[in-house]
Amino acid sequence: MRLEETTEFTYDDFTQIDLRLRGGINHKVICSFNPVSAKSRLKKEVEDHPENRINSVRISKTAWDNKFVDNDYLASLDALKDRNEAKRRIYAQNLWGEGLKGSIYPNYEIFEHDIEPDYIGLDF
Repeated sequence: MRLEETTEFTYDDFTQIDLRLRGGINHKVICSFNPVSAKSRLKKEVEDHPENRINSVRISKTAWDNKFVDNDYLASLDALKDRNEAKRRIYAQNLWGEGLKGSIYPNYEIFEHDIEPDYIGLDF
């Protein structure tokens, strides 16, 4: 069984899947995720405590290790070094981040102005 974006699973979710897959010779649960937040349950309970990794193997890879990733995607990861260092750490370097909340516009400048807009808003 392969679980994608495992950082979105609760411990209870994982436990239920693990219990229901018991039996058989090659019982495996493969979990993949991006290390978005160092506050993640996976970081706190598994990464920081190797003793909790019973019968498990940790494999850390980056996009450059994936033979199916095209050069355009690799170039976009490289471009993050100038646009968003937090995302670059997570998606290009496979390093635990501090979370992406509030990083929609990470590089901004406050300046004096006399603009009086008719409307003010953001669309995400």
